Amino acid sequence: MMSFYSLVTMGGTRVPKRRRPDFSTLGVPHWYESDPPSPPLMDGTEESSPIPTYYNRGISGTLHARSAGEKPWLGVVIYSHARPESVMPMYHNAAKVLGEVRLKVARKMKIRSIDVWVIINTDSVLDLFSLPHLAMKATVWNRAMGDPRRLKENAQAVRALMNETGTTTESGFHEWQGKFPKGTFVFPFAFPAFPADFQIKHFDDTKKRNLSRVPLPPSHTITMVTGFSGSIKYTVGVNIDYDKVGEPDEEFDMPMQYLPLSKRVVQEPTPFPYLPTREDWPLRREVIGGWQLTPFGGRGRLGEEMVEMEGILGVQLPAVVTAGDVVQFSLLLWSKNELTLEALGQPGAVEVAFLSSDMFAANVMHPRTSSRKDRYLGRLGYGRVWRTDDGRPDDEGPVPEIKMVQLPDPPAPGSVKHPQLGSHTVKGAQSKRMREVWIADTVNEDEQVASTVQKGSEPGSSLSPDDGNALSEHNVAFLPSGEDAESNVESTAADSEATTTRAPSPTPSTEEIEVDFEEIEEPDHFLRMDGEIKIPACTHPSYRFPNMGREYVVHLIFSHPQYMHISPNATGILAEFPVWYVLDRFHYLPPSATTPRSRQTWEQLNALPRSGAEVPIDNKSFVAPFVEGVVTTEKRPTAKFTRYFAF
Repeated sequence: MMSFYSLVTMGGTRVPKRRRPDFSTLGVPHWYESDPPSPPLMDGTEESSPIPTYYNRGISGTLHARSAGEKPWLGVVIYSHARPESVMPMYHNAAKVLGEVRLKVARKMKIRSIDVWVIINTDSVLDLFSLPHLAMKATVWNRAMGDPRRLKENAQAVRALMNETGTTTESGFHEWQGKFPKGTFVFPFAFPAFPADFQIKHFDDTKKRNLSRVPLPPSHTITMVTGFSGSIKYTVGVNIDYDKVGEPDEEFDMPMQYLPLSKRVVQEPTPFPYLPTREDWPLRREVIGGWQLTPFGGRGRLGEEMVEMEGILGVQLPAVVTAGDVVQFSLLLWSKNELTLEALGQPGAVEVAFLSSDMFAANVMHPRTSSRKDRYLGRLGYGRVWRTDDGRPDDEGPVPEIKMVQLPDPPAPGSVKHPQLGSHTVKGAQSKRMREVWIADTVNEDEQVASTVQKGSEPGSSLSPDDGNALSEHNVAFLPSGEDAESNVESTAADSEATTTRAPSPTPSTEEIEVDFEEIEEPDHFLRMDGEIKIPACTHPSYRFPNMGREYVVHLIFSHPQYMHISPNATGILAEFPVWYVLDRFHYLPPSATTPRSRQTWEQLNALPRSGAEVPIDNKSFVAPFVEGVVTTEKRPTAKFTRYFAF
């Protein structure tokens, strides 16, 4: 069967084409056989501005009521760099989780221990039962710590208890045997700083180099109906364990938001690289002269004619952006058809958009061609383009409109277009079909009669005189014109009636026939365009983590009412390039605000503004000393529903 490409290009050898843009590899880690080093900073980035040591706001939450009218009795307050409008604590690089558990006991309870957990884990349809990437635990109270109303007095014993080499018996300290007393209690806690990176393993265990390290990802959730769903969670949880058999233990979780920070390095602008001929254009994404050049192209119908356009989309490297930046890019367009560039190369026909791209599954750590389809895109902003010869338009100028082009009149019905004409540069092999037949001027009657008698004696020979006449009449259409043609026709007709055989086969006589058509080469047409797009504020920085990732792309779609793209899944020719989005939150603060200080006291933290439902405290509340959490390999006990299904 003949493909559509062969029908359009008349067959022939395929030549390399610049069709769809390449997939992105920004942020893909390097893999090692063992002991992977810490990941380097992304090209074009540096360490973020100093982060203030002191926290500025508390976010509180309480355990849900189990009956109508029940007052909250268990709550937690987390102090962080949250904004006034934030609904959850917000942390950044090397953050230390700081907070307190509040307990208001109206009647004595058989509490065995109160534990606080900090968990970093991923939960998706591809890793339902994976272990947490990081778990930290702080026991703010248990029976071994003694009377919860005298924890400040027993602070030395508490420190000895939390020390691996210390014992509680040496301090003359006795375990608490009774029920947990009534009253309002505050249990402050603090955890070590988050690590800078995690070690991960490649999903393909057959690879020899399958270990790497990646930076901590931001908290992120991807949810699509009948599609991929997953989340990266940072959680603070409180567990209350009871002594009473059959009494359900209490669990309370508060989600946190983690956003890694880094700073964009300002780059000096450089001119667009010089490409003297179209043959110098890359066939795949390349870096030339400090610019990333992405080839693209497509074909379709412009009116009644099949046309083709190719281009180069360039952006200066490193393509690192942040909110408020203006990304400038350049375009080189080519086509054999001048009207194609006139239609698709006008500013109104090019849609420029800034999109978020949520990646998932194996495409995150091992991008390939399918990565362009296995992603979820979300439009965040728009840009514009203009022809370089026309100059950059005013910022307050009107939105360019799409102008129609004057198309040539369609060919008359029945007219045959020369196979070499058109907008395609790919020329197929010339046809070798029979165009004329050679017939001998004279025929030896004796040899022909003998040949006929010999053929008639062969078994199965059933050629009739009518068949010979029909073949002779059919060959008249292929005879040369003029007097030679008339003599040949008469000779052939006479021989057919006399010998009742067909004319000699013309196949050997046409093998060497070569028909040369005059090749009509259409000139190449080029167009240079420039563009820009302003980066809006985004919720998440770019990252790559096992099974989940986020990056941002700039999309350009060339479309026109008179142009019909050949692909049914697209409205026009697509071009795109990826960018790496970073956050640098505290760049505006003076150096004095970011000077390292000691940890805030409980009195300083309690004076900070707070938001959310909380358990009230007063001057009679019992405040325990800070308890330091530690990294642990224990598994947090939970009675919550575990996700056993994919969708």
